Amino acid sequence: MSNEQILRFHEELDQYVVYRPDGRTQVDLRAIASLVRNDGDAARRVIELYCAAAAGSPNLLKLAALLAGACAVELDDPEPLRQVEGRAASLGAADVLRDMEQEAGLQQDSSPRQAAEAWWAEQPDGTVALCDGCGDGLARGQGYVLDSLKEHLFLDVWIDHGDVLLCSRCYLRQRRGVGSDE
Repeated sequence: MSNEQILRFHEELDQYVVYRPDGRTQVDLRAIASLVRNDGDAARRVIELYCAAAAGSPNLLKLAALLAGACAVELDDPEPLRQVEGRAASLGAADVLRDMEQEAGLQQDSSPRQAAEAWWAEQPDGTVALCDGCGDGLARGQGYVLDSLKEHLFLDVWIDHGDVLLCSRCYLRQRRGVGSDE
């Protein structure tokens, strides 16, 4: 991948990000999703660069996470999310990602996050959790709990999974109405 391709991607991404005077960031998620869908390789490389530069500026993890989330949903590639979460953990900057979730509206319906936090609070230290949607590992305190998640099999046959713990990617897919088989 050439530096010109990365620069072009970054410049186009910059068009969809507005830094507001109150310190918040406003993004056009649809445009970012389209950008990632059209050039996934450049998106993955920019994520790597943001993660590397995050040692000096942890807020770069927010943009990396946005791109990684788009990779997960648009390209069905969860690896960039793992990369960003791992880098945040190694820098002790997981709070940056939690702040971003609040700003981006992932906690708009706070009950799934509160339910996940309550579930984690009940678990002993060292507990390992996997997303019930994709099987990816979840860091302590992460995820969303949905109660009575139902899956449509065919005709009028449904499976009630009861309470499930989902990663951000699977939770967003559920909110968007995207089935797990897509």
